[in-house]
Amino acid sequence: MQIKSIKFHGHLVAYADDLTLVYSGREDTIETQMNEDLDKLLLFTYVYGLVINEKKTHFTVFNFMKKVSAAYCEVWEEPDRRRSGYQVTGIDFSGNMKFDVHLKNTCASLSRKVAMLSRLRHHLPTAVLNKLYRVSREPIFRYCSAIWSHTYDKPLEPLIKIQKKAARFILFEH
Repeated sequence: MQIKSIKFHGHLVAYADDLTLVYSGREDTIETQMNEDLDKLLLFTYVYGLVINEKKTHFTVFNFMKKVSAAYCEVWEEPDRRRSGYQVTGIDFSGNMKFDVHLKNTCASLSRKVAMLSRLRHHLPTAVLNKLYRVSREPIFRYCSAIWSHTYDKPLEPLIKIQKKAARFILFEH
């Protein structure tokens, strides 16, 4: 029997040895469904002699409301099982879907690249500095930007400041 043959309430996404159960609906319904599915999952692992790495097992409830969800996981009763966000292929999703964590990490990555430019600017021509910045910046900005770039203007302001700082370094105006 394969794990994909189990009838879960949620949608099962399996990649290598990682499993993700995704639910959509009302919070009280999701909590019940999640706990029923986790019971099925634990039974499966017991029957087939598998072990779940509890240190890597967490859950996140995403919502667009300001209030924090009170969903509770009965299987693992420790309070630190709940995470305020979730990272998938390099994108940090926060529970309130605001992408502040992702933007903070993106700014940190770009700041390191701008710092590198500031050290190199006295040794390389402007055209080369410009190309270096574009090559190092484009993947960061384009990677899944369709998901996170439609946030409010305020969280994007630090990215704009970093862009302007890079332009000043490249053009020797700083």
